[in-house]
Amino acid sequence: MNRHAGSLRTQEMVGDMWPHADAIAAAPARSGPMEAAHVGLLRATESIVAERIDHVGLEGNGRGGWSSAAFETDNSALIANVLTGLPRGAPLAQIEQAFHRAIRSGLVTPGVKMPTEAVLGSILGIAPRRAASIYAKLSNQGLLVRDGRTWHVPLAFGVPVAPPAPVAPGASEFSRVVSAALSHTVQASSLGLPLTPDDGPLDLFPLASWMRLSDRIAKMTGQSMLRAGDHGGFRPLREIVADHARRTFGINATPDRIVIAPGPQRALLLVTMALLEIGDVAWVENPGEYAHLAALAAAQARALPLPQDNEDVFAGDTKLAVVRPLDGPRGTIMQPSRWHALSRWSEEKRSWIVADYLHCELRGSRDPGHAAYLGSRTIHIGGFGGSMFPSLGCAWIVAPDAMVEPLLAMLRLWDDPVPIPTQATLAEFMSSPIYALHLEKAIAERAQRLDAFQVGYEIGGGRVEHLSPPRGSGLRIALPGVAQERRAIDACRAAGFGVQGQGSFGLSAGFAGTTAKRTEAAAEKLARLLRPFA
Repeated sequence: MNRHAGSLRTQEMVGDMWPHADAIAAAPARSGPMEAAHVGLLRATESIVAERIDHVGLEGNGRGGWSSAAFETDNSALIANVLTGLPRGAPLAQIEQAFHRAIRSGLVTPGVKMPTEAVLGSILGIAPRRAASIYAKLSNQGLLVRDGRTWHVPLAFGVPVAPPAPVAPGASEFSRVVSAALSHTVQASSLGLPLTPDDGPLDLFPLASWMRLSDRIAKMTGQSMLRAGDHGGFRPLREIVADHARRTFGINATPDRIVIAPGPQRALLLVTMALLEIGDVAWVENPGEYAHLAALAAAQARALPLPQDNEDVFAGDTKLAVVRPLDGPRGTIMQPSRWHALSRWSEEKRSWIVADYLHCELRGSRDPGHAAYLGSRTIHIGGFGGSMFPSLGCAWIVAPDAMVEPLLAMLRLWDDPVPIPTQATLAEFMSSPIYALHLEKAIAERAQRLDAFQVGYEIGGGRVEHLSPPRGSGLRIALPGVAQERRAIDACRAAGFGVQGQGSFGLSAGFAGTTAKRTEAAAEKLARLLRPFA
């Protein structure tokens, strides 16, 4: 297949510019209530940017990124969720109501730190003592708590979790899992909570370096970056991703077999809808991944559980099998014999395998002695959420030559390509030494945080031998043997934890999203919390 690459290359970049906040202030003034609200938001954003620059300096903290301890939460989310539409000098009652609505609705998540009284006063054009009075009123209502000199939303505050959809009497346990998965939604109040499965070490990401690269590319390329790119992906990024897939997962990848998709879930949807007809049957692992089940539901396919782990013989006319070779049910790694049997089945039945490597990115180069999950009828999907950040909105697909054009045709039909600025920044970042250093540090920190979880869980009275930690590079721990799953999840959410359910298989918890110290403390509290549900 011949896909023309653009003339733009991201190598040999010079200069190190920064988008100064005063450029925002120089915007022409407008009149009217909506324009005043817009200007207020711009000034608020300017203030936050200035606060960050003053706090950490243009060159970061010496580790290649901003310090999460110095600026633990993203106040720009607070600006977007609360202060949009508030003009400077707004009445105190109106400001209080805006905070009240945002916290009650979950737009401002538990644990988020508020700007200081002085910063809030500067943003809204009110005196710091008036900002303090607003915080005090919200505290009296239980919406804010004070910790020393800072205010934040209490971790125990959350939006009630919606009850699961009813399941017909007599339905199988797997049907119940599928029904629960299809009705599963992540509440806004659960985003960013400790112990959320698949959260990576975002606090280690070198955000300052990423922003400098992004600005450098924008300064150098100008308006050419604003045009829509190739649906298959930016050629330099495809070259880098192909090398990454070969070194990290042992996949036989070339740039022409790479498709850059706009996000992990979009990649799963794209592949399942390209491979399945309405009513086809597909295998998924049990307990099933919510993302896998949702993709099959969108394709109007029927999900069945993959034969058990001790079975290396596959039979039937199933059209597709979706598996996670490096982070299967309860953190298992698929045995080579089982993979070979699955691969033989796909070739004999002319079926397909989707190998999902999402959230397994925190790994170095593959040991040549380890198994590589290959096959002529296998499509590989991976992303960057674990090693970088989930909001990147970018994933990769490695497909056989015969499937690349059908995937691209479907992508052109119902989706937009990933923005070229995002792809170019990602390509430059992954080819720089900064990425290698970040990955090395993140891998080491992941191991420390996994150990910290197990230590804290044992201190809290939990039985570590009952845990199912990931044996590969996954970012979740299975907690089997938990009764009354829905009540247990509600209790965890009320305590400020992002733990999720796995049907009759118990719960699933993350461990890498917070520092080792915070992870250990959260795991200790979680173990005590789950005692009544053992």
